[in-house]
Formats: sequence, C-alpha cells, structure tokens
Amino acid sequence: MKRNQRRLSLQSVRSGVSLLEVMVAIGVTSIGLLGVLALIPLAGAQVRHGQVLERSIVIGESALSEMRTRGWLNAENWVNSTGQAPINLAIGTAPKAFCLDPRGVADGLSGQYFPTNASVNMDRITVWNRRVGTTPPNSTADLTRLPSKELADFLCQSQDDLSVESTTRDRTLPAYQLWAPQDTQTSPTASPTRRQFSGSMSWMATIVPHGDSLYRVSVAVFSQRVPGEEVTATVNFLSGGIAGGDVELQFATASDELKIAEGSWVFLSGRMQVSQNSYQPVFHWYRVLMSDRDPTDKTKFYATLAGPDWDPRAQNVQATIIPGTVNVYERIMPLELSNLWGTPN
Repeated sequence: MKRNQRRLSLQSVRSGVSLLEVMVAIGVTSIGLLGVLALIPLAGAQVRHGQVLERSIVIGESALSEMRTRGWLNAENWVNSTGQAPINLAIGTAPKAFCLDPRGVADGLSGQYFPTNASVNMDRITVWNRRVGTTPPNSTADLTRLPSKELADFLCQSQDDLSVESTTRDRTLPAYQLWAPQDTQTSPTASPTRRQFSGSMSWMATIVPHGDSLYRVSVAVFSQRVPGEEVTATVNFLSGGIAGGDVELQFATASDELKIAEGSWVFLSGRMQVSQNSYQPVFHWYRVLMSDRDPTDKTKFYATLAGPDWDPRAQNVQATIIPGTVNVYERIMPLELSNLWGTPN
C-alpha cells in the first residue's frame, strides 16, 4: 500500500514542469526572437541596396541614350573647366581621354583633370549650353555659357527618386507625394506645380580611346556623391592584373573613415610607353569583390578586383575611389561628328 502511494506521488510530481525548465524555454525563445529582430534591419538594408542597384540600371542606360540625344558625344560641344573650346581629340598622334563631368566642373573642382591627384589623368570637361550663344566659347570670358550648378545637377541627376513623406499622426495612412512650387515662385504658400525628387542618384562619364576610331564610354552611377571627394592610392598588382585580380592599395594617409566596401568600384589610371618619348594612357573601371585593411599598416588595403585585363607594361598606376559609386556601364562606340564627311579635330 505504501509503495503504491509513493509511486503515485512520484508520478504526480513528474507530470508537472519545473521552474528551471520554464526559464530555459523562455531563454531559448528569447534568443530566437532576438535573432529574428536582428534580421529585420539587415533585410531592410538589403532591400534599400537592391533598390539603388535597380535604379542605377535605369540611370546608366538612360544616360547613354541621353548623351547621344543631346549631342554630348560630339567633341564640338565640349568645354574644359577653364572655358576652352572646341576640345582637340588628339594630342600629337595619340588620342586623348576625357571625363564628362558637368557637376564637377560646375561645382568648381580644383584643377581641370580627373583624377585630381593622380599622376596620369584625363581632361575634365562639361558641355556647352547652345541656348545662350551661337558660337562655341573659346576663352575664360565665355564661362557664363557653361551650365550652372543648378543646370548641371538637373542634367546629371536622376529625377526618378520622388520624395515621399508619411504622416506622424496616423501611421495607418499611406505616405504622400511631396510637391514643390515653380522655380519662379518664392512664396511658401504658392500652389505646388511639380513633384519633388531627392536627387540622390547622379552620374558622370569617362571617354577613353579604344582602337583607331572607337571610344569606350563608361557611365559611372553614384549614390549621394559629393563632387571633389576623390581619394587616390598607388597600386601594386599581386596577380599580374589578369581580370583585375589581387592588388595592394597604398594610400598617403591613414583614416578610420576610409573604407573600400565589397561591391564598390575603383578607377585605375596609368600610362604605357609606346616609343621613346610617347606614352599612351590606360584607364579602366574595376569592381571590388573583396577588400581588407592591413592590420599593421592603416594606410594599406588588399583588394580583389573584377574587370578587364590590366596591361602589365603600364607605369605609374594609381587607383581612384569615389565614395558612393554604385555601378559602371560601358559601351564601345564612335564619337559623333558635326557632319558625315568630317574628321575629328
């Protein structure tokens, strides 16, 4: 009889859940919930990154079409940062390379070359506003014919990223579109007439000789670019430059803010000797697959690049990093001429 009572009492105790088991279950559940919560901002960042990449595809393709439509591939419409025009496509017998950067020129970047601090660079040019005059500008007095900062931003910034705002009183209401008054209206109570856009996405183009009569037009698309924020570094190829490969980047100074993110882009510039006193410039964009800072030297980075083969004969190779570079789109094409029977300058 006593044995049966003891067996019944043990069974009744075992049928319940102890406090320790409850605490362990709560801990496991909390860890799982924290893991899910940690994934939410990461997923949001990935979604935003995907939206930027998707938008850059449209901007890159439309920029190439817009350059052809507006005649920006015609050297007679080019003006350098000092107001000189028309631009000569060749220096001696070697063709030149150009950086079509209306925003950079209008922002007053120091110097007239891109990259600014590189030993081998290209002419930084803009486009001439034909609505102002009938002849191309040929002196610094004609700088008023160049696009203003507002016009350069309008031409080289995307207007697809419309500005929206959500109400703070009722979170259940959808976000609403922001509208702005006309440029001539100064009253804050004026009736809005156009949609606002953030203008976070912009572009510029590098135009590099490719063969005898063709050029490689590369459109670099940026997110939140600030003209002038160019950082240069010397390059040491660790794998021969095949398809980019592994490189060592040596910067002049160390900075904790300096970062080379995976998926970003770098611009390599160098020159190749073709004769005793003649050099041919070499320029290429490369995508960063992997990067890591040297643990013992804060001025040195190691990166794996993806892109075209780099000519090992090139000298004075430097890398230029423009923060916010999202994508680069390239097209091999001839430059436009004023007439079908003309020849480049």
